[in-house]
Amino acid sequence: MDHHKKLRLGIATGLGMILGLICILGQNLRMPENPLPNATIYLLGAWYNRVIMGILIGCADDWQFLKKKSLPILNAVIRGAVLGTLVSISFGLLQQRIEIVYFLAGILWGILNDTLTTWVLQNWEKEPKSTIKSDS
Repeated sequence: MDHHKKLRLGIATGLGMILGLICILGQNLRMPENPLPNATIYLLGAWYNRVIMGILIGCADDWQFLKKKSLPILNAVIRGAVLGTLVSISFGLLQQRIEIVYFLAGILWGILNDTLTTWVLQNWEKEPKSTIKSDS
């Protein structure tokens, strides 16, 4: 795995962890007054779901939905929405009821994660090279 792919995987996974924390805070606020018997495990599962989403986004750099390489951010939005949908469906089905807010948040987190990861890497690679010349 080359440096770019490792960096992408690290950034997207880290963002998945952070977005997962925000997600469980939101889930915790929306839980009923009589919480689930295993509320901690449920919230951990929601966080883990977002981490898995970050790992998948980190590995999906080669998924190109648009032919033009001049539109990497738009491609990241589409790719993030697709992966956010796929990952959120898996957790949503386990709840045995339709959890629209969790599902929509998963799409949003997928878009946000992929777009931020792509943007950071684009700008990271654009940093100016050092102007100091070495004596050879």
